[in-house]
Amino acid sequence: MKRILLLVVAMMMFCPKGVLAEKVEYEYCLEQVLVTVNNENVTLKCNTEKDLMKYEDEFVDFEWEITDIPRFHLTNKTQNTIKLVWNDAVYQDDKGNTQKVMHEGVRFIDKSKDIPESSILSLGNINEIVLPVDHIIYFNGWTIYPLFSDKVKHKYIKNATDRINKNIKIMLPFVIGSDLYEYTFIFKITNVIVS
Repeated sequence: MKRILLLVVAMMMFCPKGVLAEKVEYEYCLEQVLVTVNNENVTLKCNTEKDLMKYEDEFVDFEWEITDIPRFHLTNKTQNTIKLVWNDAVYQDDKGNTQKVMHEGVRFIDKSKDIPESSILSLGNINEIVLPVDHIIYFNGWTIYPLFSDKVKHKYIKNATDRINKNIKIMLPFVIGSDLYEYTFIFKITNVIVS
């Protein structure tokens, strides 16, 4: 009995703080609250169904799913090819920090390099992810941290519920015809469920 107790005490002395603590996970509930096109608010034509959020205008039809990694399905409603300019796309977290994003198919090692545009043909569609580059870390292998990770760049939060009523933003720039349209999707954190 004394040996077991000594072993536990020794482990507590040499293990980093929190190693023996129970892991707590959070589920974030979001709603789409605003869409802007070229910094002008647009009339929302969206519905929230579970985690799926929709937006539609004369050019595009978006369906968003915001989980650990934001995903969207985009339909080009025009008779022209639309180009998504990934080099200018950004994610802004709930603290206001803005960072470059990458999408599916980009090698992690190339996350800081130029990213080619995606072309969506007339009446075509695309399924993509929006992955903030700071959420991809190399340490003995590649790790992708979830969207609301408290470990990204060693920025810890004391209480996950502090994020309630804060917004995240995703800006995706599109060339439609010869014009540039910056679509900014703003999502509000409405609840945090601790499990």
